[in-house]
Amino acid sequence: MLVFGIPVLDQVVSSARVVVIYGEAGAGKTTLAFQALLTTLAEGGAGLLALSESAVADRLADMAGEQWESVAERIYICELKRLSDLEELVEVAGELGDLRMVVVDGVDRIYRGAIGDFEKNVVVSRVLNEQLSRLRALAYGRGIDLVETVGMTVGRTPVAGEVVLRYADLALEIADLGGDLRLLKITRPCCLLEAKLKLESRGFTAL
Repeated sequence: MLVFGIPVLDQVVSSARVVVIYGEAGAGKTTLAFQALLTTLAEGGAGLLALSESAVADRLADMAGEQWESVAERIYICELKRLSDLEELVEVAGELGDLRMVVVDGVDRIYRGAIGDFEKNVVVSRVLNEQLSRLRALAYGRGIDLVETVGMTVGRTPVAGEVVLRYADLALEIADLGGDLRLLKITRPCCLLEAKLKLESRGFTAL
C-alpha cells in the first residue's frame, strides 16, 4: 500500500501502484518522493532509488534523520544518466528480493539528454515507452510501489511527461506557493484532491 505519511493524501493514493509527481524545478517533487520512500521503508523491506542527479541523495539522509541508520542499508541507489540505465534499473529491480518501492527521480532529464533530430526522437520515445511499460509490469507483478518524478512547466506538458503520465495510476502536481508552502493536486484522475502542504525538515505536512 502506497503511503506518503500525509494522511489526507494517503487516503486517496493507497490503492494506486504507480504514481507520477510533476511540477516545476524546486517545487518539491523529489522531497515528496523521498518522503514516500522513507515512510514505506519504516515498515520494513527494501527500496531502489534511481537518481538523475546524485547530489540529491544527501537530502534523503537529511530527511531521514535518526531513521537513516536503520534504513540506509536497505536502500539501493543507482545513477540514471542515460536512457539505457532504465533497462538496467528494471533488471536490478527484478533481482532484489524484499523490494517494496522503486523511486525514479528525473525521468525528463535523461529524455532531454537523449533526444536529437526527429528520427532519433521517435526511437527515444519508443524506448522510453518500452522501459516504463516494463517498470509498470514489474510493479504490478510483484506488488511493488513505483513513484516517478518529472519536471514540467505549468501549462506545458513535454513529450517525456506525456509518456510517463501514460503509465501512471495517479498524477500529483505540486506547485510552489512561496516560502515553505506548496499546493498539491491530483490531476489524473481529475480533482480527487487539492491540499496545501508545508515543507519541513522531514518532508511535507498538510495544513
